[in-house]
Amino acid sequence: MTRDLFVALVLQSSLLFLMVWAIFQLAPAIPANAKAWIWRLAFLKPIVSLLPFAAITLHLLPAGIPEVILAKAPVVESMPLISGPPIPITQKAENLTFDPLSLLWLLGAAGMLGAGIVGRLRAGHIVLHARPVTDAYLLDLLQEFGGASGTADQLALVCSRSIQSPMVVGGRKATIVLPASTLESGSPSDAKLMLLHELAHVRRRDLSWLGLIWLVQSLFFFNPIVWLAARCARQDHESATDRHTAQWSGVPIQTYADMLLRASVVARPSLVPGALPMSESYRTIRRRLNAMKHFDSKPSLARKSAIGALALVTLCALPMYNLAEASSPQQGPPLEVRGRVEAGDAGRPDVISAEFQSYDARTALQMLCEYSHKSYSIDPVLKGTVTVDLRNVTFETALQMLLRQIDGTFRNKKGVYVMTYQGPSVTAPPFSGPTFSGHVAPSKPVTFKCDRMDLRAALRMLFQLRPTNYTIDPAVQGVVTVSVREVTLDVALTTLLKNSNATYRLDKGVYLVVPRSTPKKK
Repeated sequence: MTRDLFVALVLQSSLLFLMVWAIFQLAPAIPANAKAWIWRLAFLKPIVSLLPFAAITLHLLPAGIPEVILAKAPVVESMPLISGPPIPITQKAENLTFDPLSLLWLLGAAGMLGAGIVGRLRAGHIVLHARPVTDAYLLDLLQEFGGASGTADQLALVCSRSIQSPMVVGGRKATIVLPASTLESGSPSDAKLMLLHELAHVRRRDLSWLGLIWLVQSLFFFNPIVWLAARCARQDHESATDRHTAQWSGVPIQTYADMLLRASVVARPSLVPGALPMSESYRTIRRRLNAMKHFDSKPSLARKSAIGALALVTLCALPMYNLAEASSPQQGPPLEVRGRVEAGDAGRPDVISAEFQSYDARTALQMLCEYSHKSYSIDPVLKGTVTVDLRNVTFETALQMLLRQIDGTFRNKKGVYVMTYQGPSVTAPPFSGPTFSGHVAPSKPVTFKCDRMDLRAALRMLFQLRPTNYTIDPAVQGVVTVSVREVTLDVALTTLLKNSNATYRLDKGVYLVVPRSTPKKK
């Protein structure tokens, strides 16, 4: 994944977390179980977006230039005036450097995951040195409520003097650990509620979902919004478990709240993946007690609809969304950045063929000169892209056609071709030198049809029907819809350019497609 995609993932996930958090703050009466499930969906977002097929492109940006497929092209620096033999074009190898930000991210994520593994090993050590619970009343409760949820055979019940608050530890077989002090001197009612609370965690599969939250928190440890969302998600999971336990036990909410205070506010817990201790901070316990005020409230139809809408929005936000330019219904083939110079096919050594599609003008000029073994100098002002297809033309004809598209001209100074900028208002003077002319307009008729196609793509397709020499000025842009049948190339070209701000002329066997000149006001 590139840095840009990673940043986009962080931003989109942060916006989703902030939206869910803000809604829950504004509507505290939303049932805790609904909050827990919406948090689960929200924390799936960073994981699902990492999948290669979970990306959706939205064509919402203003339409600009067509899509460009970059081909390999040599990177050429501006060259001074030279008079010796031509210098071959070479491509500089990129230096492979390691991004320091990536290294910091790897170290941070490894540190978070390492801390989680150490905490999990400590919880496993507690379970290993705990002793089985022999209280018949608690074992009957385990069989009764665990059997009702289908988890009795997958649970172990132990007690330990190393803890002061109950906890459940995951693994191949979940283990509920009760504090030995509660069994020895505590109330049987407290022990029952503690056991049911941990059974509710197992039944709700909170260990797996909170493990996912820990994974996201480890991967995005640098994002404070993720830490805020993770804290609220754990709190809502605990509140949902509180409500489930209160319904299971059938005790009044006040009785359960008293047990929670006695069992929870003992020490600040460490966040350990794969283990759920009941102990919490005073602030978290206060939030859980406030959430109990809404346990008996019945959600209205409007509230249920709002919860469903929020869940649907969260579900729709799971993929990665990429913004792209709005495309026309038919854009034609993508413009391929292509450039080549080769010998002509007319059997004459003084002619060449050159094809450049949306190519860097300076690179095209250098390729042309290097191929023809000409000494040259290029004005640094000359920049832009060129689109030409020239067959069996002389070097100077090809050079003039390229320079016309970037408002340039040239002169031969003692064997060195000096290329300079002349401006758009100056017409390039005719050059004296050998030319290769011929009638390039084929007599065979053509049939051509396009519907709302990019003008430059349509021109390229038309010229490829009857291979001929052509250049397209970079200023020629637009969208066209035409349909011609059994007409000459000239008629088809005139029809194609009729409703656009462009025209063409034939110059030395080359079709020049240029913007239509605007008449000056008197």
